[in-house]
Amino acid sequence: MSDAAPTVLFERDEGVATITLNAPDRLNAIDSEMGQRLDRAFAEAGSDSEVRVIVLTGAGRGFCSGASMARLAEVREKGLAPSETIAPEPEDVFARFGDAPPQFRSRYTIPLAIPKPVIAAVNGAAAGAGLGLALACDIRLAAQSAKFVGSFAARGLIAEAAAAYLLPRIAGWGLAADMLLSARPVGAEEALRAGLVTAVYPDADFGTRIADYARAIARSTAPSSLRFIKDQLRRALTDDLPTSIDHALAGTRAAVASADFAEGLRAYAEKRPPRFAPPDLPTKD
Repeated sequence: MSDAAPTVLFERDEGVATITLNAPDRLNAIDSEMGQRLDRAFAEAGSDSEVRVIVLTGAGRGFCSGASMARLAEVREKGLAPSETIAPEPEDVFARFGDAPPQFRSRYTIPLAIPKPVIAAVNGAAAGAGLGLALACDIRLAAQSAKFVGSFAARGLIAEAAAAYLLPRIAGWGLAADMLLSARPVGAEEALRAGLVTAVYPDADFGTRIADYARAIARSTAPSSLRFIKDQLRRALTDDLPTSIDHALAGTRAAVASADFAEGLRAYAEKRPPRFAPPDLPTKD
C-alpha cells in the first residue's frame, strides 16, 4: 500500500465542503487517479444535505494547471478528450444530479450541475482544463498570485468542455478571444477588471477570506433558494427572456408559500440568523 498523500483532500466544516487538489509538485495537474477522486468528491459534497457550499482550491502554488502530461499522453494514445474516462467506474457518480443536462454531468462541467453554490478559490495558476473547471464554478475568488491561462492552443488542443462558451459570457468576447487565441497568462487584477473573478485577496490571508465568504453563504441563505437560483442561472445559458420570467414567476409563487420564506421573515423581524430547512438533495441509492 502506498504511503503517498491523497491527491484530492475533502473537508467539511460549518456547512462548507472544501475540495483541495493535492499534487503541488505538478501544480495540481489532473491525472486519471486524481480525476476519479475529484469526481467522487464533487458527487459526495453535492449530495450531502449537511453541505451548503462547496469550495474548490489547490494545494501549494497552483489551483490546477490542467491535465497532467501523463494524462495527455494517455488520452492521445486512446483518442479521447482529457475529460473523458478511460477506465469507467463501477457506478456513474454524477447520475444523482439527473435534473441537470447530461453534458453538465462530466468532470470539468459538474459544478454547473450541482444544486448548491460552488466557489473556485483560485490560489495560483488555473490553466487549460483548470481554467475550464474554474469557469464552471458559480463564483471565482482569486489570490493576488493567481493567474488564468487558456493554454489549449499552445498544446495543439482546442478549448475543451464549456470553456469557449462560458469565458466570453463571464469576461467578455474580447478577453475570451485574447486568452484562448494567444494563450497568454492573465493576472488576478486584470481578471478582476474583466469580471472573470469577483474579488482578489492577499495571498497571506486568502484561506481565511475564502472560509469567511463561504460560511456567510452557508449561514445566511436558504438551501431551497440556492437550488432554484442555480437552476435559474443554468437555464439562463439557453432560455430566452420570456421563458426565464415565466420560470421565475412559478418559482416565486412556490417560494412565497414555503416554510423557508416564513422563517426568513421571522428571522429578519427578530434580528437573528435564519434557521432554514436542510436541502432536499439527490442521494446515492
